[in-house]
This record gives sequence, structure tokens and C-alpha cells, in this order.
Amino acid sequence: MRLLFALVVWKVIPERLDLHEQAAPVGMAKWFGLDFTFLSDPEILTILRGVLLASLVLYCSGRLLFAALPVMLFMTVSCGTLINSQKAATHSTQIIALCVMIQCAWHLYAAFKHRRSGQPPASRRLMEGRMAVWYTQQMIAAAYIVTAITKWIAKGSWIADSRFFPLQIVKSQKMDYYNSLQPQEQAAGSYGIISEILAPCALWMEKIMMGSPGWAPVFLAPGFLLELLAVLLLAGRKIGGAYALALIIFHLTIAEMMNLKFAYHIFVLGIYFSGIAFWAARGIEAIKWPPRRKQAAQ
Repeated sequence: MRLLFALVVWKVIPERLDLHEQAAPVGMAKWFGLDFTFLSDPEILTILRGVLLASLVLYCSGRLLFAALPVMLFMTVSCGTLINSQKAATHSTQIIALCVMIQCAWHLYAAFKHRRSGQPPASRRLMEGRMAVWYTQQMIAAAYIVTAITKWIAKGSWIADSRFFPLQIVKSQKMDYYNSLQPQEQAAGSYGIISEILAPCALWMEKIMMGSPGWAPVFLAPGFLLELLAVLLLAGRKIGGAYALALIIFHLTIAEMMNLKFAYHIFVLGIYFSGIAFWAARGIEAIKWPPRRKQAAQ
């Protein structure tokens, strides 16, 4: 599980950043006036990526997490802040930064709290790892719930205004067209065979909403409810896994309809709610290992 998440974190950090100003500062750049444009220096970014790589190796090994996770947090937050300070903020990588943040907070706390617990190191690391997964799952669920609540607070007439959603579809498609110069019907999906499966459903919903905007609340309400009731992600392995699958299908459908990318949301849902660790452990247990040879008596 750590290996998969480490790969996602590594993918989040770009190899190069040609951003030499913070035209519209957000986050720490706005609150504390921090300047992250130093990340545009290729040499500095290369060095920092090397430090991050070493930290990810430690993270995967489960050792010195109290040292590795702050580096991971700094890289995800600093790069995300600089990228989002260009008058075109997105939220595609925020879910990764939130997951890193909660794991960092937990392992820093555990490093000082549990070191004197008297538990054997192996048992302590196992417990801390399980709790890190549990807190990360809570953070993911909270992120979805907060998203739904802020939509409702910021736009109290969200249901009524959703009839204008077709305009957002057209806007998104036009932006994608001018990026690729490919018509919507010729543009390839971002998720291979999954895009091919969901594309007909997405196109059907799109045509219905374009022709009759009044249907937009009917199609969009389930997505809003999925976010609002994301606490069900924490209702156990089976229910949580099924709910995560529903969220993934929701993301993929919107992605096909609006040419948006929710890859990182899909990654964290798959990593932390698919039971990868559980099934991997069951698979290892099912392997018929050869019996150990008894050492010859001295």
C-alpha cells in the first residue's frame, strides 16, 4: 500500500516547473507571503526530487517515517501552491497533499508518544501503520463531505443553478478542443477501455442535459449525495469498498463528459478502499511455502 501511494506522490511532483511568478497567490503563498518560485530553478528542483526519492524509499520501508513524511508534505504542498498560484487554480492534487498531511501528523505524534510505550519495535510499527491507513481513510471521507457542504454553503441554490451545468460542459469541451484541436467525438478518453465503456453513458447524459437542462439536477444530485454521504466509506471493508467503487464510477463519468481528470482521486480510493493489503496478505498466506529445513545438530 505504501509503495502504491509513494508512486502516486512521485507522479504528483513535476520534473520541471516553468513558473516564475505567483500572479494569484493561494494557500501558504497568500497567508504567509512565501515565494515558491525557486522551484522553477531546474537544479534546485532536481535536488529536491532526489531528496524526495530518498524519502519515498524510507516511506516504503516503513522506517524513519517521522523524517520522510515532512519532506513528502513539503514537496506536495510547495509544488501545488506554485502551480495553483497562476490564476488557474485546480484541485486535482489536493487530495494527495491531504493524505500526506494526515499521515505526517500521525507519525510525528506517534514518534514522540509511542517510543516509550515499551512495545516491541515490530509491533509498534505495525500498529502505527494500521492507524495511518485508518486516519487516511477518514481524511479522504472528510474531503468529500467538506466538498459537498461547501458547494451547498457557497451556492445555496445549487439544485436550481445546476440547470446551467450544460454550459460548463460546453466550456470544458471547448477548452479541451483548443488544447488538442480534436473534436469531442474524436477525442480519446483518458482511461483507455474504461473510457470506451463509460463514453456512451456520458454522451447520453450530456445530450439529455443539453436538450432539456431541467434534467441536470436529476443527473447531478446522486453525485452530490455521494460526496455528502462519504462517511459510508468508513462503514467497513465491504461497504467502504462498494462506496469507493461508486465514487470512482462517478468520477470517470464526469471525466468523460467534461474532459476532466480525477486520476489522483481514483488512485487514493483504489489504494485505501480496495483492500489491496488484505488480499495481498491472503494471497501470501495461500502460497504453499516449502517447509524450512531443520538445521543439523552441531
